[in-house]
Amino acid sequence: MQFLENLPLGKFLRVISLMVFVVLLVVGGVGIAALQKVSSAATLMGQGKDVVADILPPPLYVIEAQLVAYDIASATLEQRPQLVDKIHRLKKEYDERNKFWTESDLDAGVKQKLLGEQRRQADLFWAELDNKFLPAVAVQDTATLDASLRQMRQYYEAHRTGVEATVSVASQFAEASMQQLTDTSRTDSIIAIIASVVGCALVVFGMKSLATSLNRRIGGEPAEAVEVANRIARGDLGGTIVVQPGDSASMLAAMKQMQDSLGGLVDEIRQMVHAAEKGNLGKRIDPAGKQGFGKEIASALNQLMVVTDTSLQDVSRVASALAAGDLSQKVDAVYPGAFGQTANAINATVSALVQVVDEVRSIVDAAAQGDFAQQIDTVRKQGYPKTLIDLLNGLSTTAEQALSDISSVSQALAEGDLTHKIDRHYPGLFGETAEGLNATVTKLQELIGNVVGAVDTISTAAKEISAGNSDLSVRTEEQASSLEETAASIEEFTATAQQNTDSAKQANRLGQSASEIAQRGGEIVNTSAATMLEIRDSSRKIGDIISVIEGIAFQTNILALNAAVEAARAGEQGKGFAVVATEVRALSHRTAQAAKEISALIRDSAGKVEHGTSQAEQAGQSMSEIMTAISSLSTIVSGISAASVEQTTGIEQVNKAIAQMDEVTQQNAALVEQAAAAAESLEEQAQQLKRQVSAFKLDHGASASVRGTPVRRLLAGSTQKLHAPAKEDAEWSVV
Repeated sequence: MQFLENLPLGKFLRVISLMVFVVLLVVGGVGIAALQKVSSAATLMGQGKDVVADILPPPLYVIEAQLVAYDIASATLEQRPQLVDKIHRLKKEYDERNKFWTESDLDAGVKQKLLGEQRRQADLFWAELDNKFLPAVAVQDTATLDASLRQMRQYYEAHRTGVEATVSVASQFAEASMQQLTDTSRTDSIIAIIASVVGCALVVFGMKSLATSLNRRIGGEPAEAVEVANRIARGDLGGTIVVQPGDSASMLAAMKQMQDSLGGLVDEIRQMVHAAEKGNLGKRIDPAGKQGFGKEIASALNQLMVVTDTSLQDVSRVASALAAGDLSQKVDAVYPGAFGQTANAINATVSALVQVVDEVRSIVDAAAQGDFAQQIDTVRKQGYPKTLIDLLNGLSTTAEQALSDISSVSQALAEGDLTHKIDRHYPGLFGETAEGLNATVTKLQELIGNVVGAVDTISTAAKEISAGNSDLSVRTEEQASSLEETAASIEEFTATAQQNTDSAKQANRLGQSASEIAQRGGEIVNTSAATMLEIRDSSRKIGDIISVIEGIAFQTNILALNAAVEAARAGEQGKGFAVVATEVRALSHRTAQAAKEISALIRDSAGKVEHGTSQAEQAGQSMSEIMTAISSLSTIVSGISAASVEQTTGIEQVNKAIAQMDEVTQQNAALVEQAAAAAESLEEQAQQLKRQVSAFKLDHGASASVRGTPVRRLLAGSTQKLHAPAKEDAEWSVV
């Protein structure tokens, strides 16, 4: 026991494993031997049962074939073929099982019974069936069929006796095999139990030795060691590790020593990190007293702080220079790892900025020289330098395209080609310039188109003027002949006009006399009308007075009535007053009656006066119309007289004008020749201008939109008249 515990853990585990292997090997050997015996006994027992199964029931037992043979003998012709097929199937199964048992390793006694007399009788049965019975069935030989059935019955009975004996032997053999299997299993079980007990004792002894050795080597429970290891693995160095007194070789003692060492190293690293967090990169870990990885960690961290401090100072220096726009500073020292990558990145940034500035300077210098085609290569560029370069390249491309389009259109304008325009859309000033240039081209197209149209119009007008001059020449000749006829007619018209003037003067005098007479008659009629109006007014006033008298009579009648009533009330004293009242009433009645008669007369007189006034007014109106007509007639006659005088004067002027027209007609001939020459010259100049304008190339749409102003032709048969100019150098006008 002490020997095993003092072994190294590897050898100790190998010894324990060997013991377990030996125990398992012994137990397994015993089990395998027992299984082999059981298998052999089971095989024998199975063969015995298989023999019984093959005999009872078939296929080695021909009882079913015997029954089918009887069925064939009693079956109809239609049923027999199916039964014959069944006989053949049973014969095939019988032959297969005979072959199987002949080739098997069956027990000799059982095999002799199985393949002995009962088999011979069965073979005779099958021979009788094949050689006599089935042929008789085929030819329907009933006698042979019955004889064959009887013979087959004898063979079957002998076969059945052999089968029963074979079944008895096979059953005894199976029972003996079962008993042998039971005895073998009991013996093997006892052996296996003994081997298992011994093996378990050895395993328990080994495991106890293993537990004692592991506890001494670990220094405590394995769970405690696992917890300590997990805690240290998680970075928790503050836990307490309990070790046995005097234990310095166990795993827990080693873990405690490792925890203490790691705790001290972590404290120093924590102090260095705190100092670095405050910007103090000069704090270092003291390597004294440290060994192994602790010393390596201290040296590595100290070197890291040195490299970090130096690299950060270099990076800060270059970054400050970049912030100030100074691209001459770089990190010259060589640093390893990420610090070197940072330094290289800073240096690459400076180099990239220098390259970008140089490339920007080159493209700006080229642009200042008018070369906008130069671009900055964006290969291997990324980030903000690529963005800046893309923007500058885009600016150059836009400027180049815009200026190229402007130059192309301007060159086309210089060559007289007005079909070119800037189709691209540009932002800002480029867009405004392009729109202005396109507007200029459009305006020039309109202007040149208008000029072309005007030239066509002028050319057409010149041709029409030439035709008009020819027509005017013919008219001038016709006018000259007409003037002679006009002069003769004017002389006759002058005599007639003089006679009309004398008659007009005499009619004027008669009209003035009639006007004076009508005026006097009008005054008399007006006076009569005024008198009739006064009479009408007086009649109306008399009517008013009569109305007043009627009112007084009515009131008097009422008063008299009232007085009579009062007199009646007074009795005898009022009789005299009643008589007076009666007389007064009678007087008022007569007065009222007289007033009515006078009123009727006045109304009749007023009606007649009104009728006379109306007639006087109509007479006055008629006299006024007569006076107006006479005055108008006098005015017309005076106008005719004055017109006759003026006509006479005008005819004299016409005579003078005809003389002048004859002279002007002669001048017209000269003017027509001059106009013809001017028209030809105008047409030549129009053609020359058209040739000059044709140097400009216009769009089809722009040229088609220009329409010449149509010119009215002066046809020979027109009714237009020519008016002579007011001055000799003035132009003729057409009406």
